[in-house]
Amino acid sequence: MANVTRRNFLQAAAVAGGMVGLAGCNAGTGTTGSAADPLAAPAADKYPIDPDGEKVEAKWSSETSRKDKWTRVTNPDGGAELGVMDTAKIIQVDGYAFKDMNGNGKLDLYEDWRQSPEDRAKASPSP
Repeated sequence: MANVTRRNFLQAAAVAGGMVGLAGCNAGTGTTGSAADPLAAPAADKYPIDPDGEKVEAKWSSETSRKDKWTRVTNPDGGAELGVMDTAKIIQVDGYAFKDMNGNGKLDLYEDWRQSPEDRAKASPSP
């Protein structure tokens, strides 16, 4: 029988949680959104998308690490888990959290984790 300590258990749970979060990065299908599938991505011609107004309730949650000051953002319904150092980079669309990587205050197609990796790569700005 293995010697399982609380610390070992918590470390294993953190690794497993991180793997689930990475799997959420590919949650998008590249289809248009619908009420039946809250994580369905909008059509490509709908971008850029303005963030939600102040009256839209956030579906996501966040927690900040005391040690390194990173903030983990968790989206529900199998959505992506994000990590940010600067919470000003978080924008909310349809109640979900996204990283505003280019700082334009809007959700661009390549920033939308609901889109397929292929579509995001095609829409990504050149370095």
